[in-house]
Amino acid sequence: MTAKENKSVSKTAVFGGSFDPPHRGHISVIKRLAKKFDRVVVVPSFISPFKRDAKAVSGESRIKMLEAAVGQIENVVISDYELKKGGISYSAETMEYFSREYAGDELTLVIGTDMVERLDEWKDFGRLVSLCSFFVVKREGYDIEKDSFIVRSLEEKGARIKFGGFKVKNYSSTLGRVSAAFGKSEIVGKDVLGVIAEENLYSEHDDIFAAYKTFKMKKARINHTYRTVKAAVRLAMRYGVDINKTVTAAMLHDIGKYADEKTLTENGVTVDRKVYSLPEAIVHAPVGAQIAKQYLGVKDKEIIDAIAEHTTGSENMSTLSKIIFLADYIEDKRDFENLDLIRKKAFESLDGGLIAALENTVEYLRRENAEIAPQTLKALEYYRGGGKTRRPSKKGGSPSYELAYTMAQYLDDKKARDITLIDLSGKTIIADYFVIATVGSTTAVRALTDFIDEKLSKDHGVEPLRRDIDAKWAAIDYGSVIMHIQCEDTRKFYDLERLWSDGSNVERFGI
Repeated sequence: MTAKENKSVSKTAVFGGSFDPPHRGHISVIKRLAKKFDRVVVVPSFISPFKRDAKAVSGESRIKMLEAAVGQIENVVISDYELKKGGISYSAETMEYFSREYAGDELTLVIGTDMVERLDEWKDFGRLVSLCSFFVVKREGYDIEKDSFIVRSLEEKGARIKFGGFKVKNYSSTLGRVSAAFGKSEIVGKDVLGVIAEENLYSEHDDIFAAYKTFKMKKARINHTYRTVKAAVRLAMRYGVDINKTVTAAMLHDIGKYADEKTLTENGVTVDRKVYSLPEAIVHAPVGAQIAKQYLGVKDKEIIDAIAEHTTGSENMSTLSKIIFLADYIEDKRDFENLDLIRKKAFESLDGGLIAALENTVEYLRRENAEIAPQTLKALEYYRGGGKTRRPSKKGGSPSYELAYTMAQYLDDKKARDITLIDLSGKTIIADYFVIATVGSTTAVRALTDFIDEKLSKDHGVEPLRRDIDAKWAAIDYGSVIMHIQCEDTRKFYDLERLWSDGSNVERFGI
């Protein structure tokens, strides 16, 4: 233990996590817990069961950051139990340890609302509920209420659940690392940032920061880039896009802004002369793409395209390109007409936000009698006409995929949310594809099911083999494709993506 223990304590809260790094959300929770419990035990994990592939900084460094942030709070204990134990940090094992360490205390495990929906799937859940109660902290974006179906179901299985009565802003460790890399304390706090600087943690993007200097990035532009990265990460989390690719593309989107031809030549970067015939305001995008490719050795085509397309847009953009375009457009310090509406639309529908941003840009340039890049006009026409995220070419010839994609189009037209296609071919005889979508009400479940049933019958001659419908979930079997329309809480609870995906067979539609 790294703090003195008070043997008279009767109520002990255990708060675990990777704390990589500890951010203001973590610190806020710990400080609030310290006012409600006699003792708060903070437990950095060795390997979190929720982040098995993540490469955390050392346990020693994470403890140093926690000590800097909350070590001065008298009833907070920072425990190295899981770090010393090694292996995956399962809560049942940890709580069994603390039931011995603090024998006779009333133990409570602190979890976020994002953890509640799968709590009964945790390893040794039965043993866990016998060892402790659960204190639920509300997180932005995860609005599970204490009287919800999920909570009642857990209580029927023996879980003792109490809600904390406060909500914590939805910071993320990814944003914490990005904030630290840019030397910003708004997410990690000054005390934690000091440890990060002292130990040179989170330095994986040092080559990009060195390139900022090489290609004469100004401080104001670097600050804009930081805000763009933040917006891009939030969009990527919303739409399920690779975070590392998103951060790289966002950090490099303006790398070409001040790169003159002499600097490019000196650093081995060649640019097609046609680029310089583009409107001056957008030249830096294709230039930046070449810096990323030729100077920094970025090989991922999606990242290169996202940098090149971020000022103009284009037809048939990848989801990553859309995110970088919008993140650059809506970052926190931007301030122009219709921006609040565009920000709202961007998080409701990626294509909807993209169309709104393109329309706003074209209208502004026309009012100013400024040159409009042909790519921008083509992009606007394409997405107004219903253009979608790129379809994988390898699936294009499959009748099952075509049927699944058609269903997804109809769902998208009727404003269903989070539409997902899961390729099951070769995995089960149940179907070749699942199409899953979220709706906002029980009424919408029935209405949307009937609409698609009618459209497929009239327009395609396709009839369902079986219809299973209850208030919150419709499962319609079309043979090779099964469509699932679910209310949000039902979708979270059953989580078909987790059950049927292998990390490579999921396609998000219309984002």
